[in-house]
Amino acid sequence: MGERDRYRPIETPLSPTAGPADVARGLWGIYPFDTFYIADLDAIQNPDLTGADLTGIEPLLDRSEIWLDAGFSQLRQFEAILAVKGIRPVLGSESQRDASLLRHLRSDPRLVLSLDFRGDEFIGPSSILENDADW
Repeated sequence: MGERDRYRPIETPLSPTAGPADVARGLWGIYPFDTFYIADLDAIQNPDLTGADLTGIEPLLDRSEIWLDAGFSQLRQFEAILAVKGIRPVLGSESQRDASLLRHLRSDPRLVLSLDFRGDEFIGPSSILENDADW
């Protein structure tokens, strides 16, 4: 729901830690999932960071595809992450200043678009929501 100040690290009997690789191993113990959505909340909340932290997810890339939501808002961030095999970048509307990045990348089949809402309120430039041809 976007209330990140209330988020706590995941606790599950399937995993000894909240680390992505440990959680994935626990989930694989019950089902052979081949795709995971991972949100790098530090990167989403701090657009000044240089990019996503891949340290915790690298062990997953041999066995699954990762949809990575990391506050991508610049073309150079997308180009860097697209160079990593097995990762599909998620473009979150909440991280965009305008629709230009989406328009530039919309034909890339690896792009995943996230239309972000808080309650009924769209979070991001209205032009993204209004122009479904860019989706």
